[in-house]
Parts: sequence; C-alpha cells; structure tokens
Amino acid sequence: MIGWITALIAFNVILTLLVGLGCLDFTNYQWFVTAVTIETFLQIVALGAIAVKYLFSD
Repeated sequence: MIGWITALIAFNVILTLLVGLGCLDFTNYQWFVTAVTIETFLQIVALGAIAVKYLFSD
C-alpha cells in the first residue's frame, strides 16, 4: 500500500514538473491536470480508509 501511494505521488510530481518545465502542454485540456490530481487524492484517501478498516476491525 505504501508503494502504491508513493507511485501515485511520484506520478503527480513528475506530471507537475513536466508541465512546469514546458515539456507537456495541456492548454487545450485544462481539466486534465486537475482531474489527475483529484483522482490521485481520492485514491490515497480510499486506501487510507481501507487500511483503517482492516486495522481496527473486530
């Protein structure tokens, strides 16, 4: 699970760097970077909820 979260964060960091450096241009798709960031955040929250459920289940 830690590996998955690390991969998601690394993907967002790399995507942000590539957009910031001008290697990627999403001016025609402004929703894309926002959608990827929100999706990754929701995945991390869901993974945390699953971990808490299994750690504290009866």
